[in-house]
Amino acid sequence: MSAWPPAPDSSLGLLVIFACGLGSAALCRWALAYSKRRGLLDAPGRRRSHAVSTPRGGGVGFVAVSVVLALAVLPFGPLQWALVGGLLAVAGIGWLDDHRPLSSGLRLAVHVLAAAALVLALQGWPVDLPSILKAGVSLLAVVTLLNFWNFMDGINGLASLQAILTAGLYAGLALAAGLPTLALLMLGLAAAVAGFLPYNLPQARMFMGDVGSGALGFLLAAFALLLLPAMVEPWLLLLPLAPMATDAGLTLLMRMALGRRWYAAHREHLYQWWVRCGASHTRVTLAYALFSLLVVLPSMMLALDRPDLRLPLTLGVYAFAAALWLWARARLLRGARTW
Repeated sequence: MSAWPPAPDSSLGLLVIFACGLGSAALCRWALAYSKRRGLLDAPGRRRSHAVSTPRGGGVGFVAVSVVLALAVLPFGPLQWALVGGLLAVAGIGWLDDHRPLSSGLRLAVHVLAAAALVLALQGWPVDLPSILKAGVSLLAVVTLLNFWNFMDGINGLASLQAILTAGLYAGLALAAGLPTLALLMLGLAAAVAGFLPYNLPQARMFMGDVGSGALGFLLAAFALLLLPAMVEPWLLLLPLAPMATDAGLTLLMRMALGRRWYAAHREHLYQWWVRCGASHTRVTLAYALFSLLVVLPSMMLALDRPDLRLPLTLGVYAFAAALWLWARARLLRGARTW
């Protein structure tokens, strides 16, 4: 991290963050017009949570802003190439998929290649068993989070608001670790996604599409890997992901246990059941955000002050989230009248 350029002063940093939000919002207006002109619409359906045809592809705005910011902030070299190139690859395959559905195998191949390039740029070529295991776990983490964010992008505002909160929490960790330039990159992403949020919440004028959801997962995974050397241990980095990782992970395990195709489109996430049982998109999205603010944030603050509690706190937050998931799902299933 010593090769990172110095962070701008606070006034310039705030100006950069504001520009990220404004630029993303402006690009969203273009994306909305483009999607309408090209007929890129998500139609309602049995596996959808919306009732009217809605333009998609709005994520291209915050992706473009993130690319510019990464080129400006990251030091020139392999890391910059891998992060920007991986982001463009993941967003690009999502953008193509938004225009015409692609095979899951092709999308996964691009995700793996983008993740591998990022891991190699950060960790170098693995030369022994520990480094091979570390690279393998890192690669799996990037691909998993990338797809989890895509799975969780099913109602208005959920993936966007959780990305803002997660990036903001990671920025706090970066500042605590003495990495203000990295914090600026994270806050810039949060601001860029905030520029898109009014188009998606409370009423969705457009969806971020695969171009946005995959890119968010990739960037948040990249932030976690960038922070890892400063954190020494991964536990703190898992905390901001708890709401999304718990719902996506437990739903995936449940589908696998029931013998279903876990990768197929479905409506079995907790947030989807909640909406199907009558809750508004806004209510559900804010409930997930409250978990981040009332459970995750205090736990992170305590963990920063008490390093010896980092693992117990992380396990406790995930256990609490899993218990809430199991309780809420059982209650919603009892009250559901249709599949």
